[in-house]
Amino acid sequence: MLCFPLDSRGTPGDLVNQLSTKSLIAVNLIVAFVVIFQKWGYYSVLLIYWVEAMIIGLYGLGRMCVACWFGEPFGKRIGVKDGASRLALSLVLGGFYILKFGGFALGLGVLVALAPGFLADGASSQKWTEVTRGLNAVGAGVAIVAALLFISHGISFVSNFLRRREYKKSNVIVLLFGPYVRMILVLVVLAAGFGVTVIFPALYRTTAFAAGIVLVKLLADAVSHALEHHQPVSMDTHTAP
Repeated sequence: MLCFPLDSRGTPGDLVNQLSTKSLIAVNLIVAFVVIFQKWGYYSVLLIYWVEAMIIGLYGLGRMCVACWFGEPFGKRIGVKDGASRLALSLVLGGFYILKFGGFALGLGVLVALAPGFLADGASSQKWTEVTRGLNAVGAGVAIVAALLFISHGISFVSNFLRRREYKKSNVIVLLFGPYVRMILVLVVLAAGFGVTVIFPALYRTTAFAAGIVLVKLLADAVSHALEHHQPVSMDTHTAP
């Protein structure tokens, strides 16, 4: 078994949660750096965080399957003991989750992909040109950032959900809607940013505005992470959140 040494900074649980919080902060800061280095605009940020929504959904499916197999999926009052029942439950709920979240992700992805067209003036052909130009401008950078986000959320999944055994107290009905709760503050930040670009279109391609959105999104992430894991928020990486 993996053991964590105790010291003045806190308990093993505190140290485990520090790891996921630090990785969350570090990855978002790297995203801000990439945005500045690549001179990306707000559209690129939208694409990045749509990809992150897919990653959150994937780990949400993993949480549900682990809870079905090793936890008490409906709490202590409704027991699911034998393997066949757990397998059937994970297949049914997993399939429903994929359809539900997949529909949400597809709709959100279409809106994100068409965002340049909504903001562009002119004929339909010009709007479509803006969409393709925006997608081409991002290039391989999104794949690199997506890999970092995947690792960051994986650290949280392993350190909190598995290592701290959060699956033991997770209800699958709550997990069905968990990704939406996890993303709500982030969606508010991105929607607010989109509203600002509608009012001030010049900001749409401004790298400074895009980087600012990433940093505000970092704060929203920290709050969501703290609420999800029932820990007080701390931006100080030397203390437990």
